[in-house]
Amino acid sequence: MAFGASKIGSLRPSMDSIDFLFASDVEIMPHPNERFRARTEDVLLEMLKEVKCEDEYSNESAPSFIVFNGDVDARFDDRYSDIFREIERTVPCYYVFGNHECKILGCVEKWKRLLNMKSSYYSWRLSCSGRTVTFIALDLWSFEGMRKTHTGMKRCYEWSGERSFPVEEREWLKRLLDEPDGMKFVFAHAHMWCPPGVRPQDTAEIDELIRILKGTYDPHKPHGRANVFFNGGHHNYMSISKINGVYFINPRVAIRGGYARIKVYPASKRMDYLGRLLERRFTNLSLD
Repeated sequence: MAFGASKIGSLRPSMDSIDFLFASDVEIMPHPNERFRARTEDVLLEMLKEVKCEDEYSNESAPSFIVFNGDVDARFDDRYSDIFREIERTVPCYYVFGNHECKILGCVEKWKRLLNMKSSYYSWRLSCSGRTVTFIALDLWSFEGMRKTHTGMKRCYEWSGERSFPVEEREWLKRLLDEPDGMKFVFAHAHMWCPPGVRPQDTAEIDELIRILKGTYDPHKPHGRANVFFNGGHHNYMSISKINGVYFINPRVAIRGGYARIKVYPASKRMDYLGRLLERRFTNLSLD
């Protein structure tokens, strides 16, 4: 099941961490070079084992949810429908709108209908160890990306330069990050260069997103920031960097054979990023 509105829930009192799975770019595009072949099926089958606590995951607790961070082509392909149905029956799944969803479905409204979404950007909260953690999913593709085709029908362009970040969504994100309680985790299929600052971003919208995530958009007043930002869209390298108190995570994407289990410890304000298959592992990351 997918969710499209703000929600809040509590974990069992005995649990000291919030565990979830994170995957981006669950694509199906073939490649003539075996080195770059799509490994999506490997990733999905491994995720299914993990959410069902099977085989090597039999001694682990089931994750609380999964975040699919955009370009989830396989979700809309008949070859993978049985796997996705099984995953979605087992664990809540949260989806982020990406440029491939634009290309495959043509508009965000169809995406929302298929996934039973009320909004293309949304948040949910979980309480653990007496502390609240807010999870925020952004939509950077469905607004300015809409253009009329030669037939007069509207369609989303899929290219990087068509990303958008409308004012209403920006202000909504600022309000969430300014809330005083708990940690904030933000997900977006941003095609962002990570870490920010290694080279110029290619749109002003992404530069503004970075400033909002860091809480530095207003030089006259301090603002709340995210603790962690999860990027999507870059396939060729993995990195985790902490800048102005924000971890910017660029994952090894599913098409390249990786996903991660995230363990968030609200009481101690730390996080483990446990890469699966070909993804890297980072532990004991301080979220202060």
